[in-house]
Amino acid sequence: MAAAAADATAWAEVRRRTRLAIIDRAQHLDQQLFALGQTHTFNRRELKSSEKSGTIQRWKGEATFISPNAVQLKGPDGEDMVIEAKYFLIATGSVPRPLFKFELDSEYIVTPQQLLKAAKTIPEAVLILGAGMEGCETATVCAALGTAGVHLVNGDRSIFPNEDDDVSLFVQEALESDGIKVHNEAVLEFAQIHHDRGAIECRIVESHWISPRDRRGVYLWTCVYVLCKWIVCLCVCLCVCKVWNTVVSICEWLCMCT
Repeated sequence: MAAAAADATAWAEVRRRTRLAIIDRAQHLDQQLFALGQTHTFNRRELKSSEKSGTIQRWKGEATFISPNAVQLKGPDGEDMVIEAKYFLIATGSVPRPLFKFELDSEYIVTPQQLLKAAKTIPEAVLILGAGMEGCETATVCAALGTAGVHLVNGDRSIFPNEDDDVSLFVQEALESDGIKVHNEAVLEFAQIHHDRGAIECRIVESHWISPRDRRGVYLWTCVYVLCKWIVCLCVCLCVCKVWNTVVSICEWLCMCT
């Protein structure tokens, strides 16, 4: 009981410090954007004193592309405005991919953003679906907080399939040195929630013989093979029909001759 109370107290402190850090970072970001939005005079001789540096302007609202070089912004007050530019940089962040087999319940199956709110104490074990930047970050945080069993399930051959192999290997070795178990070319096949024990039972299936990316290639070539097979069969049927028509015509001609 004393250990559980200590864990709960430590976890509450982690959540409190995390919220304070998020608030502090948000305030710092607002200050940076405000400073970048101010005009400053260049002090270089090659520029005129009247020339100003570029500034950053910030608008809040819902943006929609109305043309390749224009965005319509709907502000919180309902007022619309159009912003035109030659280039647009879309940096909206990312959202967790929905699970087709398992639905989020905000208690046992959660997103990384919901983890701090869902857990009452430091989790004894965590299974993370998907590697990449956010998956590795979540696994590292859980391991640093003291979670004994951290499992990172990755469907590809490496953690970063779009990067060089040595980069993925370096990151995987660093994760494993922190006690994180990395499952490459694996999928979560089964998950059952046990409310009485406050835990979730999972089964991971590893298929090292072929990766999901290779499976897509196999499926593609299978479809091409089947299509070619049907085309060949169709051509053979057409040839047979043509030969048959020719034989029938010859027989008719011989009958007419006799």
